[in-house]
Amino acid sequence: MGERAPERHAQAALLVGAGRLARESGAVLAALSALDAAGERRAEPLPVLELTDLEELLVPRALDGMLILEAGRVPGEDIGFVRRFLERHAGWRLVVVGENEQEPNARALLAQARAQWLAWPPDLVELRALLPRSAPGVSVAGRGERRSRRAASAPARGVNGNVDLGLLLEELLAGAALRGEGPARYQFSASRGCRIAGQRETLLSGLQGLVELARLCAGSDGLVRATLADDKEVVLLRLEFPRAGLPERDLPALLEGTQDHADPALAAGLATALRGVELLREIGAEVELAASEPERVCCEVRLAHSHQPAPLGSVRPGKAEDPFA
Repeated sequence: MGERAPERHAQAALLVGAGRLARESGAVLAALSALDAAGERRAEPLPVLELTDLEELLVPRALDGMLILEAGRVPGEDIGFVRRFLERHAGWRLVVVGENEQEPNARALLAQARAQWLAWPPDLVELRALLPRSAPGVSVAGRGERRSRRAASAPARGVNGNVDLGLLLEELLAGAALRGEGPARYQFSASRGCRIAGQRETLLSGLQGLVELARLCAGSDGLVRATLADDKEVVLLRLEFPRAGLPERDLPALLEGTQDHADPALAAGLATALRGVELLREIGAEVELAASEPERVCCEVRLAHSHQPAPLGSVRPGKAEDPFA
């Protein structure tokens, strides 16, 4: 009898992001995917596709696969692409590679659906356990048990239903901290159970604009404080940050689009915040900007628990071509 031809993996792929740790992990996983439990080659290796920019996640992909990202190489503002990709590709998993699981960018990525940490340097047993179920020598039952345990312990991250505003705001603040160029501080506190019914992407895009304005005003060493409180009828978000170059008078007018700003960075931040406010008001939120402590301002957002979802065509600020928004 002739030698049996190597099997092919049906529709599965490895999608590898930037960075040495991600690339090396992908290369080893591809090699292991061709081997059976005895170390014999019984299948074609999983194809490895390079991901040079996270916006490439907008391109349609195979039904099943693994996204491998190096924690330190993912910009905080692009985590939304990862989240959208995983939400719309249920057969894909995320492997986050790095040296410190507690770093803000690692934690933000691990908060995504079907995400798993891979500490560097990994061992072969850990790597083989990550392989898709179609790989030879991999126990489907064992993988199913691990996946079930991860799913049971993962926080609920509603898409168009029950949205956890605490998790959402933590993600945005972590992204802002990563984008900062200095030791600016971000403090966050929330009462338990701050959830509302609505479209998560619209809430994320709207609040993202306000957090971006706070980040720009905080500069390299300012303090941003965020609080969430639930009084059973509405959820109140307070975002406090330095006034920086914002005018002391007529602060409320800044969110009505009636004032411009000479500083290009702050002008861009105000434009982003205005787009966010428009999205939030479309779903019934009340947004106000006012003076707070000396040289600080406070942006308040009131969200009713029963607001109506935003139109399906809502677009993420700054990403007009993003079909996932």
